[in-house]
Amino acid sequence: KGAFQNTKYITIRFNSDCQITEIPSYAFGDDFRKMESCDREIDCFPQDVRVIGDHAFSGADLDFNNHHINTTVTSLGSFLKNVEEIGAYAFSYCYCGYNAVEITIPQSCKVIGEGAFSNFRSEVAGISLANGVERIETKAFQIPNYNVKFQSVYLPASLTYIADDAFTVNTEFEVELNSYAQRWAERNAYSYKIRGQEDDLSWLN
Repeated sequence: KGAFQNTKYITIRFNSDCQITEIPSYAFGDDFRKMESCDREIDCFPQDVRVIGDHAFSGADLDFNNHHINTTVTSLGSFLKNVEEIGAYAFSYCYCGYNAVEITIPQSCKVIGEGAFSNFRSEVAGISLANGVERIETKAFQIPNYNVKFQSVYLPASLTYIADDAFTVNTEFEVELNSYAQRWAERNAYSYKIRGQEDDLSWLN
């Protein structure tokens, strides 16, 4: 826990055969009070990680150079493809370079913790949640409006809990008919559409 917390100007590279299955709390993260003095670059993320602890990478720079070359949108999915749980503020205040980022959550992940991707410092081109995700905690995707570059977020039928303030204000959603996500969107008066149903434009005639 906290092995490289608040360290300055350090680059961490994992070997391709690294068998780490858990990134402990604050392993590479910041104490928010000291973030202005810290700069850690994380490269070649281990592929067998199942649990990412609270604040594990908060404030870190994530290097995609070895995963995506000459692309305009990079995917955080390469970091998360086997993850089962993402802790509170695990990737808050992260920076992923100049490219916009697609945050891809795999079906293996059941819980997205409080503030997990809050205050992301790179532009976010999309949020992709696989069917299998069950809980999205408070402020999990509270991303600054100026970094939001997507139009809507699909909420899969597997979801059983979504905090009322899980997403940035004015986010639009796509949901499954009669799902928990639909009821959640209706309860909070959020804009949504049903997946597979076309918009009714007959009123324009």
